[in-house]
Amino acid sequence: METECTKRMMSNFDFTNVSTVVHDNDNKTKAIIQQYAPNAKITLDPRHCVRAVGRAFEKLENGGYKEAAGKETVNQQKESESQPAFPIKSKAEEPKKRGRPLKHQEKVFHQIYSKVIKWFTFIIMLPIETTKKIFLWKNTLNHFIGRHENCLHEKDKEYPVFQPLTKPDLAKQFQRFTDDAAKLIPEIDPNAQTQQNESIHHSMFTQCPKGNNAKSFEMRTAVTILQKNEGEKCKQEIVIYENDKNSLTEK
Repeated sequence: METECTKRMMSNFDFTNVSTVVHDNDNKTKAIIQQYAPNAKITLDPRHCVRAVGRAFEKLENGGYKEAAGKETVNQQKESESQPAFPIKSKAEEPKKRGRPLKHQEKVFHQIYSKVIKWFTFIIMLPIETTKKIFLWKNTLNHFIGRHENCLHEKDKEYPVFQPLTKPDLAKQFQRFTDDAAKLIPEIDPNAQTQQNESIHHSMFTQCPKGNNAKSFEMRTAVTILQKNEGEKCKQEIVIYENDKNSLTEK
């Protein structure tokens, strides 16, 4: 459904003056955008990438990076490189129950979950070069084990060492997780997001709230969509039209 709707929608767009198209990494969306907007820069929505990293961390907790560590064949590596870093699965493919792991070995990762997610979110929004972002992200393991030479914080400040990551096997799993997540960073533009287009009600609330001379729900919807597509000038035109229509009705 989403793929078909995206195709029909984009077939009606004029991408002549479009420089960037942002999407949420769903299914075949990128291929569809490349078909209809071959000259546009294609980026990923930051919020959806953060969620994808959260799912990858859950995979880490459940030992998903354990068996793969250092055991991929050349064909498997080529196949994995051709796939999206974090393809979003359908509900039918997801397990019905996604509880926390029972083994303490993997469960220890949950202690640093919030720190890792906040750190990834912070990095992708920084106004620095992509290579620097990737370097900082891949340095996460060093920070947790007490190696702060390349960290951004003050060098004389002491941080507790996360002991589980001092074990070679767990360190390899965590590094594979960060390497996997790093594939998303080059495709993220912090200034390009899908939030406004995902929620018409959110856009109406911010761009045309009820107290802003809005006489009807239809008017607020029209103002929101036209302002998004055509700019600020259409807002006043619709307000004037709505006021004139109401004045004629009152007479």
